[in-house]
Amino acid sequence: TEIHWIIEPPGTSFDGLSVRARNCMKLLDITSWEQLSQWSKYSLLRIPELGRKTVQELTDALNERGMKLTTDYIARKRWQS
Repeated sequence: TEIHWIIEPPGTSFDGLSVRARNCMKLLDITSWEQLSQWSKYSLLRIPELGRKTVQELTDALNERGMKLTTDYIARKRWQS
């Protein structure tokens, strides 16, 4: 049975992020902070819709939750296809 969320599932609230940051999360199909933490700063910066300020905003939001972006250089490189 599939669950269709009327509101965001627990632990995925992106409240407080700018509209651009939330839209980019949607574009990348990122639905949780854990998924975001699997991306590297380098990989995020290679996405045209994400600029330095937005990546910094996402990094700060992760830091507030005790998480950080991966340091793996090739993380999520496959998105570029």
